Amino acid sequence: MEYKYEDIINGLNSGKIRNILFSVKDYSHYGNCSITSLTCDGAVSSIEVRLTEDESEVICFYGKMRGEHKIFSFGKKGAYSLKQIWKFIEISKIEYFPIEAQN
Repeated sequence: MEYKYEDIINGLNSGKIRNILFSVKDYSHYGNCSITSLTCDGAVSSIEVRLTEDESEVICFYGKMRGEHKIFSFGKKGAYSLKQIWKFIEISKIEYFPIEAQN
């Protein structure tokens, strides 16, 4: 299934999406990534992005995720945002909050 970048970011920031498991196509270093939306009293308090299994690359956004923030480092090729590499993102699982917990 193909997901639109804007729909995913909006789902995370609005408290609809709890967790996303994904990888960057053909790049094993980013083969097991996740984005988790943490809520407090039904409102998104922070969004945590884990890019590696060893937790050496963890980014936390307070309130809302800013998709233009460069979080992926590809060595000499430079740093890129989620939005910039979206066409290479392969989502394996999306977990939603229960409807009653959503705003």
